[in-house]
Amino acid sequence: MVSMTLSAEQRDSAVQELNEYLDELANKEIADPSDDLISSLVNRITAGELTRTEAAQLGVLLLVGGHETTANMIVLGTLALFEHPEQLATLRHA
Repeated sequence: MVSMTLSAEQRDSAVQELNEYLDELANKEIADPSDDLISSLVNRITAGELTRTEAAQLGVLLLVGGHETTANMIVLGTLALFEHPEQLATLRHA
């Protein structure tokens, strides 16, 4: 969805698929609520605080933001271990 190598049509398709997936999750949470983030968003829809579109957009932001930061931290952590081989050795023996 955020790839710079995809065409506009491919990105639009990815966005549509993600929105459909999030809508499906919302339907499942409405039918069988649990104590998680999706349920919290669904509760805000039910209370009239958010529209389904707004909740889906928030879900996308959380998903993309969580993915990017996690992926970046894995790369930075790996780089730090390569720059400090003594720490890498400690980790390997732990």
